[in-house]
Amino acid sequence: MRVLIASPFVPWPQDSGGRIRSYQLYVHAATEVEVDLLAVDEEVDHAGARAALTGRFANFEIVPRARVGVPGQAARPKIERWFHSAELVRRVREADQSGAYDLIQLDELPLARALPRRHRTRTLLHHPKLDLDFQRSTATDGGLMARFDLAKVAQLERAAARRFRHHLVCSDEDRHQLLARHDGLDVSIVPNGFDPAYFAPLAGPRATDRVLFLGSLSYAPNVDGLVWFVREVWPAVRAARPAARLEVVGRAPHPDVLALAAPDIEIVGPVDDVRPHLARASALAVPLRVGGGTRLKITEALAMETPVVSTRVGAEGLELVDGRHLRLADTPAAIAAALVETLADPSKAASLARAGRIEAERRFRWPELAHDLVAQWRRIAAGTGPETSQPAG
Repeated sequence: MRVLIASPFVPWPQDSGGRIRSYQLYVHAATEVEVDLLAVDEEVDHAGARAALTGRFANFEIVPRARVGVPGQAARPKIERWFHSAELVRRVREADQSGAYDLIQLDELPLARALPRRHRTRTLLHHPKLDLDFQRSTATDGGLMARFDLAKVAQLERAAARRFRHHLVCSDEDRHQLLARHDGLDVSIVPNGFDPAYFAPLAGPRATDRVLFLGSLSYAPNVDGLVWFVREVWPAVRAARPAARLEVVGRAPHPDVLALAAPDIEIVGPVDDVRPHLARASALAVPLRVGGGTRLKITEALAMETPVVSTRVGAEGLELVDGRHLRLADTPAAIAAALVETLADPSKAASLARAGRIEAERRFRWPELAHDLVAQWRRIAAGTGPETSQPAG
């Protein structure tokens, strides 16, 4: 089987959830079938990317981004314009017409117009998150231009639903959302996972009263969740556990994140290896209020037997059970109470985390998830039904 993956970014370095997901799924899938990877340049370290990715795929190429022409600017949303590559579009369309591939996978909604509606090759559109839902939930500007751009994202999703029957998402929640808007699609699920060769429990004791927040610190949902947590939850944790300390780890801290620094709150910023921080933490806090996709940080933490306290939105798509694998809470008082209980009873927290690790090992290992993806590729490539869906509203 031969598969072409077109990606709006180079999946290296592994410094964001999207890059980690792409790298892990596709590198492992490429051990089972022949995979060519075509990625849009985001001004990454080309030498480092080529050293990491060349040899992992049958072919790996980086193509330049190109500004959308003036006529296209008015009709296309910002995310589509940002990742546009005329060279990628040309190469994908040539590949489709050549008949050389059993399947083409387009990564993310911004690439939905890389193929015309009438195309020859079975195609799968991959949604690491639902961009329409994400943009709706993170919009802070209610002005005319923001509403206009949101309408264009909705139009792009409708066009994608008409153009492609086969879609891939990270969670059952995202599947239901997509089908609610576009009936008749074939929507598969492959959740996020962890690298079992990298994330495993480390020897040594955990720190006392140390809470960890982990994630990209310029990513809007992380910034929103962290600022809300510090303002609404953390004071109650400190009142009950005066020695508690919050450690914030992640790349590119937003100014709003940097402003949170205090004697009890350390903004660590980017690190080369998150494992020592996960191994030392008494608990990982995941106070996200914006959903979409699934959270790599939770599967990675559980793989290291780090206790997790999360909102239900933060753990969305993982189907983990409160009180069995982790603690789930949504209000400031409930989150604070769950964290205080976790800090006060390390033995109980460790027992919960061990059960979480068993569940993560059973369901979220990247090699097995990649095998599931390949199974979906084979199923779609062997299909005999229509390649496009019925017209969507």
